[in-house]
Amino acid sequence: IFKDYKNFNFLDFGAQYLDNYYFINKYNKNINYYYFDQPNVNKVVEEFVSKKNLQNFTVLKNINDLSKVNIDFIYFGSVIQYIDNYNEIINQLVSLKQKYIFFSGLNSFKGSSLKTIICKKLNMFPKINYCYFFEEEYFKNLIINLGYNLMYTSKNPFSEVNYSNLENKLKINCKYTDLFFERK
Repeated sequence: IFKDYKNFNFLDFGAQYLDNYYFINKYNKNINYYYFDQPNVNKVVEEFVSKKNLQNFTVLKNINDLSKVNIDFIYFGSVIQYIDNYNEIINQLVSLKQKYIFFSGLNSFKGSSLKTIICKKLNMFPKINYCYFFEEEYFKNLIINLGYNLMYTSKNPFSEVNYSNLENKLKINCKYTDLFFERK
């Protein structure tokens, strides 16, 4: 999508690592890469970017700074399920009218009247995280109703998530999902 653009603005929301920047930069050096994560992570990344003199790389300290940028592509890499106000964040970012949105590594399930399930993650002891699981059709329709077409959906090919600690009824229908949307 972005390799032939002379000017392409890419937002990595909840980015954590810089692997996406390096990967994208291999294919197109003209991409403007916007990085947004938690303040403590932003600070470390900002220092690294300055030290390494990375080009076309901007660390956003405040999500409201995005209103000044014409974003073409938003990437949510296994992050939206950790955001308590996910609906508000999605609505705020979609208002920027970007062409593409990609949700990678979304915990989803099928076949339930529930829209979301919240699970307690204990795998980073002593820290406890809470994680949303989204009913897949609910989540797809959430984005479609904001003016997007679903272009692609699949099981995430890069990570095997172990759902064995979930109730049998839920774990059978869970998957680590990738969803790619394009503005109508």
